[in-house]
Amino acid sequence: MDENTNTTTNPADNAGAAIATPVDNASTTTATPVSNTNATAATPSQDVTEQTVIDKFGANAIDQWKKQYAPRQLNVVAVEDAIAVLRPVNAKEIGDYSMMVSDSNVGLEKATRYLISELWLGGDVRILNDEEYFISAMMQSQKIIELKKSTFFRL
Repeated sequence: MDENTNTTTNPADNAGAAIATPVDNASTTTATPVSNTNATAATPSQDVTEQTVIDKFGANAIDQWKKQYAPRQLNVVAVEDAIAVLRPVNAKEIGDYSMMVSDSNVGLEKATRYLISELWLGGDVRILNDEEYFISAMMQSQKIIELKKSTFFRL
């Protein structure tokens, strides 16, 4: 684990299929599937890979989390060099999140903070506490709750 990064495994003290990677050295993120490619430590100009996450959290922790939540995949959100590992979302959390987003007294910011805190397994607390990092992570909330592609139509 990186000694220069504040990490936590208890999101309650602070207020979980895709990997989010930085774009053009900005604080914004895009989501891409977790890959098995090797990479060195993440910098703002590098993509975050599964190997980067293993290097940061340790193979034992990642393997334990993967086994605990199998067959579903872990979610990884990265904003520049800050990385957080989130567990898979469940139906109750999706419902709570949806209700919070639609409530004008709560809104997207608080709903996303709830969702990330509930799913948090470990990571850099800047994602929760630094507004620029949180905004970038907040833009990934739809990808966090997206499990499978579905369609709807009427006949």
